[in-house]
Amino acid sequence: MRRPLRAELSAQQVTVLWRRLGVRDLVPNERTRLECVRLVVQGHTAPEIASPVEKHVVTVRMILRRFLDGGFEGLADAPRPGRPSSWRCEDRYALEEVLDEAAAWG
Repeated sequence: MRRPLRAELSAQQVTVLWRRLGVRDLVPNERTRLECVRLVVQGHTAPEIASPVEKHVVTVRMILRRFLDGGFEGLADAPRPGRPSSWRCEDRYALEEVLDEAAAWG
């Protein structure tokens, strides 16, 4: 049987955790990772955390190990390979509108 992963945060780390969770434009994956940390600090186990965050228990354990090994910086998304998209959000929305109109005609 696996030993439950535990994490204890200092008062400063708890402040950092809540500040990061309060950011409105936080990347969804990072928000999920921070929620996992919040729940483990509250005493929940990885199987208990998996259901509310809608992740597999193995993924939750991986997230918690990333936090224990690298702190909050370990929870950030890794850089993506390849060239960044040159399309802006406005361009994508305009294309979606054109495609929706074309589909309505067809």
